[in-house]
Amino acid sequence: MKRHLAVWGACLLLVLALIGCQGVRGGSGDGLGDFKQGVSALASQDPDRAIDLFSSALASGGLDSQAKALAHYNRAIAHSHLSQLDKALADFNQALQLDPNLAAAYNNRGMVHYRLSQFDKAVSDLDTAIRLGPNSSAAYYNRSFPLAAQGHAMRAIGDLEQALKLSPGNDVYRNRLNSLLKPEQGLPKATPRSGGKLTGSGFVVSPQGHVLTNLHVVKDAKDIRVPGLSEPLSVRAIDALTDLALLQMPKESDKMASFPTGKPPRAGDQVVVVGFPLHGLLAPGPSVSTGNISALAGPGNNPNLLQITCPVQPGNSGGPLLDEAGRVVGVVVGKLDAAKVAKAFGETPQNVNFAISGAVAQEFLRSHGVEPRPAPAAAAPLSAADIAEKAAGYVVLLECTN
Repeated sequence: MKRHLAVWGACLLLVLALIGCQGVRGGSGDGLGDFKQGVSALASQDPDRAIDLFSSALASGGLDSQAKALAHYNRAIAHSHLSQLDKALADFNQALQLDPNLAAAYNNRGMVHYRLSQFDKAVSDLDTAIRLGPNSSAAYYNRSFPLAAQGHAMRAIGDLEQALKLSPGNDVYRNRLNSLLKPEQGLPKATPRSGGKLTGSGFVVSPQGHVLTNLHVVKDAKDIRVPGLSEPLSVRAIDALTDLALLQMPKESDKMASFPTGKPPRAGDQVVVVGFPLHGLLAPGPSVSTGNISALAGPGNNPNLLQITCPVQPGNSGGPLLDEAGRVVGVVVGKLDAAKVAKAFGETPQNVNFAISGAVAQEFLRSHGVEPRPAPAAAAPLSAADIAEKAAGYVVLLECTN
């Protein structure tokens, strides 16, 4: 996600239309000028500048009530893009106090609630957005995410079918619908080693020895083992839609991953991947790669995914994506198909890889009775070497025999 601006283009067009149709009054502080520049900053995806400009416009005293609503709304969009979700909610609330019929504000506030795993609030906001704008295909598309997260797959499918009726040629909506109808068909393919074994990564998430990984790593496996353990792991839970699987080791563990409890990750944050890529070819221990979060949503603006620049290889799937404090902010899931992109666009993508967001992973764990271990905010960032050394205690190699 973030991040997730599900209807960025549509909302921007709405704002520009409202500027033209409704009229924004400028005052002595030139609120109109700052407002228009703020819209331009959003269009060029410069959220920091947009926030400054909308703040200046609001402080000028030269905007009427509807223009103030739009300024708060657009500043909320900019805050959301920077993962400043509390500030985004505050601005969306202000916008809706000034204009209770601003459907786009309900739409986007609903997705902020979704990113905070507040699924009931997300559905409620998107219900209102659809009531106010029944022809908004984006609102139906967005509501499919919290509905699916709550386990209401059929309602989510119905929303996506309605979104496609309103926008028949939208491939993003169609791909999302297909992923709900046949989720396992959309899973990445694990690369087999000689001898018929598949290998991947996983990490311990509880003292009881629960291990989190990707479903596509263990799918159809008859035997799942961690080297050094005499007994195989059992599968506790799977989710084909999010490509997550929860395993159970035959022993308890005193080392486990932790998850952040404060602010969500932001685009540009430095991250570390620890796992077992190309096992049998590279060094036997866990490998480390570093990079950044480059986008807070995946293909089709999917808020369940993070786009990352860390190099990943077959075998990294299921390993943790760690922030500068060594906390789990994602689960590595795969990379963009460079050959297909090169064929379609004539360019080979560089370092375009993906991780399932940590928020989705935490919700998956909670829904299956595992409470993610919380970690307080770090006093200072750790080096990649320190993060990797700590992670080596809970990241495991998974050897799967089909």
